[in-house]
Amino acid sequence: MIQLINIVYVSNSEFGISPLELLNNDKDINISLVITQPDKKRSRNKVIPSPIKLKALELGLKVYTTYDINRDDELELLKEVGAEFIVVVSFGQIISKRLLETFKNKIINLHSSILPKYRGASPINETLLNLDEIAGSSIMLIDEKMDTGDILKTTSFEVDPSFKYEELSEKLSIIGGKDLAHVIKNYDYYFKKRKPQKSSEASYTKLIKKSDGQIDFSQKSDIIEGKFKAYSVWPQIYFNYKGMNIKIIDFYFINRQAGLNGEIVKVCNDGIFINCKDKTLVITKIGYPGKKSMEVSEFLKGNSIEKIIIGG
Repeated sequence: MIQLINIVYVSNSEFGISPLELLNNDKDINISLVITQPDKKRSRNKVIPSPIKLKALELGLKVYTTYDINRDDELELLKEVGAEFIVVVSFGQIISKRLLETFKNKIINLHSSILPKYRGASPINETLLNLDEIAGSSIMLIDEKMDTGDILKTTSFEVDPSFKYEELSEKLSIIGGKDLAHVIKNYDYYFKKRKPQKSSEASYTKLIKKSDGQIDFSQKSDIIEGKFKAYSVWPQIYFNYKGMNIKIIDFYFINRQAGLNGEIVKVCNDGIFINCKDKTLVITKIGYPGKKSMEVSEFLKGNSIEKIIIGG
């Protein structure tokens, strides 16, 4: 009988779903345990499990939730299940030195950038913000610092110009899942070929805030386009109109019209025309506070937008 490779899968976000499915479907790999963060309480005492917990239960996998994977109980549990590898994908907790030493060189991570570029919390967002033509994922060893471990495998590809956050995230998660399975099954080879990261080439990404979605119309069109792609899931891009944040759901650019940056130069059924530094933004669909997202032509049937100058 072929001996399966026993792993513990540690993840929390939707990004980890495709790798979980791919590893679970691999005939050479056994997922003995899925670790994720506890259910979150929302308004009206509604409890929301993590996307990983929901998928793991759907797949019939054993699930364990914890606020801190580094506690004594969690360490003993990992030993009991006989994990050969601990696979971490978008988990949101730091792995302690003690855990790293207990499972030395057997805690691996999928990171959604070509390391050392875009270390940190939001590599996919940063790739899109910068309108990068090339994206990729890295399989690396975890060490005590953030995203500094040796690289086991990297895969890169050209970014489809139409991709927003959802599409790029999905592609990276699928590619990363396939690479995880390949690395786990050929671990000795990749471990011997591992490459240290060059810290001199590193850059760090930040946690995204809601305010990051606000558009500054003194900036150029490519910056606005990058924000639209990067923040399409959250926080989405918006502009402030008379104290209200209006989301920009869809738009296109035309040659810049006469007027100032941030000036609403035209409002009609074709859209809301707002000047930025080098072009004019034509907003065709908006999310107005208290209303569902709608085409501007539909919105204007019972509402109006004045031609004013708005700030960034």
